Amino acid sequence: MSTLQEKSTLVDGAVLSGRDSGSLAAEAPVRYRGPAGIEVAPDVWMREDGTGRALAVILSGLASLIFSAFVVIGLSEAGGDAFATVIAVELSFGLSAALFAAIAVRMARAGLRISAEGICLRGMVRTRRLSLAEVDEFVPGTFSSVPLRSEIGVKVRRREGRDLDIWAMGYGAPATEAGLEDGLAAMRPLCDELNRLLFSLRA
Repeated sequence: MSTLQEKSTLVDGAVLSGRDSGSLAAEAPVRYRGPAGIEVAPDVWMREDGTGRALAVILSGLASLIFSAFVVIGLSEAGGDAFATVIAVELSFGLSAALFAAIAVRMARAGLRISAEGICLRGMVRTRRLSLAEVDEFVPGTFSSVPLRSEIGVKVRRREGRDLDIWAMGYGAPATEAGLEDGLAAMRPLCDELNRLLFSLRA
C-alpha cells in the first residue's frame, strides 16, 4: 500500500531518537499520527482508518440488512403445509443477519488501547486484556487477517506466550519480497511510538 511507503510523521514535529527501550521511555508520550491515520496517544482507542476496513464494515452491515429483509418477506409468506419449513428458513436468515451485524460491530470497534490500567486488544472475535508488565514490546510482522490474505501489521510480543496480532492495525501485504521488507520498515516508526507510550506508562 502506498500509505505504508510514505514517511510517518509526528503530529508535533518531534522525531524519535532511537528504538531502544531506554531512549523511548525517557521521553514523555506525544500524540503521533502513523500509517493509515493511526494516532498514538494514551487511553484512547487506536485503529486504522483506511477505506478498506470501512468498506468491510459497510458490506457486513448491508448483508445483515438483506438477511433481515428475507426474514420479513418470509414471515409474510408463511402459512399452509410448508409452515415448518418456512420457520426453519426464517431462523437461518435471522441467525445470518445477527452474525453479519455482530461482525460489522466488531470490525468498527476493533482497536488497541494502552492506559495505566493495562492494554486492551479488541479484535473481530475476542477481546484480550493484558497488564503492562506482560507485554515486552510492539513489533512489525505479518499475520493472516482474513482467509487467503496475509497482511503486514503490528504484533504484541509478550514476555510469556505467543505473539498476538492487532487486527485493527493490519494492512495489505505486497506481493514481492522487496515490497514486504519496505512495508515492515514503514511500520517501525509506529511500533516505536507504541513502545515509547508503553515504557512511559510502565515507568
